Amino acid sequence: MDFRLLSNRLSLALPLAAGAVAGLVTLLTGGGFADAFRAGIAAGGSSFLAWAVTRELTPDHPVAASLAAVAAPWVTMAGPPSLAVVAVWLLATRVVAGTTGAAPYTLDMVGVGAFAIWASTSEGGPPLALLALIATASSTAFDPRSRRTVLVGAALATAACLIAARVVGVLDLPEAWDSQSAWWVLAVALITAVALLVRVQSTTDRRPVPIDTGRVRAAIGWAGMACVVAVVWRGPAGMASMAPLAASIALTAAFSLGSRLVR
Repeated sequence: MDFRLLSNRLSLALPLAAGAVAGLVTLLTGGGFADAFRAGIAAGGSSFLAWAVTRELTPDHPVAASLAAVAAPWVTMAGPPSLAVVAVWLLATRVVAGTTGAAPYTLDMVGVGAFAIWASTSEGGPPLALLALIATASSTAFDPRSRRTVLVGAALATAACLIAARVVGVLDLPEAWDSQSAWWVLAVALITAVALLVRVQSTTDRRPVPIDTGRVRAAIGWAGMACVVAVVWRGPAGMASMAPLAASIALTAAFSLGSRLVR
């Protein structure tokens, strides 16, 4: 990461500030040091993950990533974020969007698989972890260079996720559907549709080759689907758990629409 760029410096400064503020507020409102530490990790982790996912979904607009890093910690006040789930979705969107310009390596799939297994042990995590693996496998439609590595890795990780979820006891069914969940699903669908207007002109990280707009739009679509699944599985609490991903999609939508209107 090139820290000569302001956006990259903010990727550390904003999460650290968010974590410090959240921890301090928790202490001042009567919470203990353990509570303050958890609040700081939740806010700081959400901030960084929102920044990183937004960089994948709208690479032409680094300001959008910084705004997402500011917005995500506030959303966590509605409920604790699922950092493991959002982390595996960060890796999945990175593979699908192809912003690095390189084919996924074995180590990349090990990372996706490890975070997917971790995510599958959290409440509401199994379906989101499995969906992330499906999204990762779908990247082979764009880039067949590592098809065997990606497909075998996704298959092995899927089996491991199901076993982990079963052992921990979180392999549950969706909660009862209600009108509030329906409104959340509609909102996510509309915002994702706007985000799909994105146009990418940036080049990949490792080669001076333009990033494929189609791949970025695919990553946005998968991310929106993940938020919908979270709401279907856990209701509004599921939306809160995906706050960093939701903030990334919302900022991507805002900047995509703004770019269209300006042009």
